[in-house]
Amino acid sequence: MDGSLVMVLHSHLPYVMGQSVWPYGEAWIYEAAAECYLPLLETCNQLIASGVRPAFTVEISPVLGEQLDDQRFKDGFESYLRDQVARAKLDATRFAAQGNSQGAALAERWVQHHEDLIEWFASVDQDIVGAFGALFEANQIELFTSARSHGLLPLLGSGERVATQVDQGVAWFTDRFGRSPKGFWMPECGYRPGGPWHAADGSRSEAHRPGNEEFLEAAGLEWTIIDAHLVTGTDPIGSYSPHAVDDLGDAALTYQPHLIGESKVAAFARDPRTTLQVWSGDHGYPGDPSYQEFHKQHSDSGLRYWRITEGRPGLGEKDWYRPEHARAVVREHAEHFATVVGDTLKLAADQAVERPVVTAPYDTELFGHWWHEGAAWLRQARTELDRSGIEMATATDALTSRTDIPRVELPAGSWGAGGGFEVWANDANRWMWSAVYEAEDLLSKYADLESEVVSQIARSVLLLESSDWQFLVTTDGAADYATERVLRHLEDARALASAATNQEESERLIQLVKARDSV
Repeated sequence: MDGSLVMVLHSHLPYVMGQSVWPYGEAWIYEAAAECYLPLLETCNQLIASGVRPAFTVEISPVLGEQLDDQRFKDGFESYLRDQVARAKLDATRFAAQGNSQGAALAERWVQHHEDLIEWFASVDQDIVGAFGALFEANQIELFTSARSHGLLPLLGSGERVATQVDQGVAWFTDRFGRSPKGFWMPECGYRPGGPWHAADGSRSEAHRPGNEEFLEAAGLEWTIIDAHLVTGTDPIGSYSPHAVDDLGDAALTYQPHLIGESKVAAFARDPRTTLQVWSGDHGYPGDPSYQEFHKQHSDSGLRYWRITEGRPGLGEKDWYRPEHARAVVREHAEHFATVVGDTLKLAADQAVERPVVTAPYDTELFGHWWHEGAAWLRQARTELDRSGIEMATATDALTSRTDIPRVELPAGSWGAGGGFEVWANDANRWMWSAVYEAEDLLSKYADLESEVVSQIARSVLLLESSDWQFLVTTDGAADYATERVLRHLEDARALASAATNQEESERLIQLVKARDSV
């Protein structure tokens, strides 16, 4: 079949090591490593063993990669896995004592699962990032980078801060993997063209700031990912409503990469059809009644033993999970996905798009965490694509195979609800941008001082610039935690700046802050 699928997996968590553990903090990265990153590695290895090149395009954000490399993570993660084994064994004993053979069998399944994870973690020498790097080196997958601390580039306080996020993201990748990245994940797929710039809190403006593509090109990058509505002019996908795929606009815009403006940086547009099928819990695969229920956990162990269930009843009325039924549904959904991709490629070809590309970007954390069966689905879907004769290409594969790439002028926007930046700049979180800008100003004020205190201020600024804090407030996912983190990093920057010319006090503060924030 003419054309290819580029499946992009965006892997990112905010900096949480040394901050807190539960319910917000280090537990996030332990869960993601156990439910997503290690299973993705195993999926790739299984595909390779079966003769199929995985060909996933995987972004590891620098701040995530740095945490996975941290010895504190490695020690804590192994303890976490052993604790999960112990919890599952206790559940198995409880269920057996109650005469609940189904629950006991599911608990034993959790025991085996976490013992497998312990074995997998040991098999990669506790080096998850290095294991992905080995797959990259073998040309089985493509790795690429993102902004240093996942700062939302269009809203950062100066062009210098945008350049810092981009350049340091590239530098981290190059240092870790021994070669420069080709691609760059713009956090939240947030893009702005060159032109006047206005601060998110209304405190400042610039007559002209270069567009994102100019910063990426200056860093030697070749491609990025954008949301489809930036090229099609159609409604943003937003909350994954099925109506978002009714009007795909001009297929020539969505299903081939475009050079942005006058730059050499290409943009791949997110395909609405595959987005809906895989992202949406209401209209896509993850909401199937046979799949594991994310929101119901055992009151003692925290493990999950129930399925979503037909009709989506309340949590107290969920049926027991049936792994064999879920496996059958995974196969059905993988076959359906291959059909959707094939039909979409045909639709594009019918509109005279040569060698169309369906670009399907997802959060890696969807596969295994939010959607328990997601890792198994990835493996099955990749297998079905191969059986169906549909090429899976990395983004760089898809780009370098083309000689005549059209150009496009893009408006500002993101992949967030509403298609703009409202998720990250609204009445509930706008004050956070004032904190970001204040800290950025402090760094600029003392930048000429060549001292460790300035380096530590820079770390506090990077942590403040993370787009995660505004997102957590808007979604109310962990608003208090996000608020506390922003206030703490701002206070650290203020205290460090105040002590910048006092060597004794600055050394004391550096040791205190660096022990917690060593990004």
